[in-house]
Parts: sequence; structure tokens; C-alpha cells
Amino acid sequence: SWAELARRAAGIDYVGAVDPDPTARAWAAGTLGLPEEALFPSFGDALERAAFEAVLLVTPPVTHHPVGLAALAAGKHVLVEKPLATSLPDARELVAAADAANR
Repeated sequence: SWAELARRAAGIDYVGAVDPDPTARAWAAGTLGLPEEALFPSFGDALERAAFEAVLLVTPPVTHHPVGLAALAAGKHVLVEKPLATSLPDARELVAAADAANR
């Protein structure tokens, strides 16, 4: 998975994982080596309780637009697996939001 590949990349330190599914959070704990307190059921919880600079967005494509916009609005850098969005207007909005946030 992209999450596993990024974990092995130089300069990337995971500080948390977000997923509403407890099974996916358990996978993140085991595979990515994250402690229980670094696993969040929502992005809002992660924003409130964790310090991080960037988001690796490896979610279902339909969520790329709303989660990407939320991360950019919070001042985070965002790396999105493809497709960037499920429609051209959504993709353009994400690019514009990244540009406006200087991210």
C-alpha cells in the first residue's frame, strides 16, 4: 500500500492514522507500528489531538476532495494517491485550495 511505501521513505515519520473502521486502525497499528493513541476515528480528532505537517491521503477516491480540502484548510500539506478527485471540477478546486494555502 502507499502507506507502507511512504513509511519506508526517508524523511517521513508517521504520527497517526485516521479511519472510521476499527479494523483499519488495527491494521495501521500492526503494519505501520503506530500506538493506540495515534489512531483516530476521524480527521477532526486527528487535527485536535496530533501535531503533524502533512497528510498522506490514501482513502477511497470519493473522499479525496472533502478530506483534501479539510487538510488544506487546516494548513497541512497534502499528498493524494490517484485519482486526485472523481471529477474535474473537484480536482480544480483542490488545486486552487492548495495554491491559496501555499501548500
